[in-house]
Amino acid sequence: MKKWMLGLIAGLLLVAALPISAYAVEARGLSRNVTLDFKGTTAYCTAVVFDSSNNLNATMTLWHGNTSVGSWSGSGKGYVVLEGNCQVVKGETYTLIVTGTSNGVPFSSTPFSRVC
Repeated sequence: MKKWMLGLIAGLLLVAALPISAYAVEARGLSRNVTLDFKGTTAYCTAVVFDSSNNLNATMTLWHGNTSVGSWSGSGKGYVVLEGNCQVVKGETYTLIVTGTSNGVPFSSTPFSRVC
């Protein structure tokens, strides 16, 4: 009975520790914050890429279907802030994507879409 209880407690502790260690890896890793807002027929795009003290190169691209309607690039050590705006058509869907490299390793953000 004691061995069974000890095994159960050890298993619960292991399961409880998994989310904590996964969060710690995520917190030390690459993070991206992407926003896409519209005012009238102007799209305002912003992206912040942060990765500790790594060398970053990033490009933020606004897409209308398969057509690029705006693109902004930057580089930095530890973080990059990208901002840009361009004219868009009301009622259409636009997608903002950030791509680049962190110490030479490629990354890409999850596409962020909104309707103007």
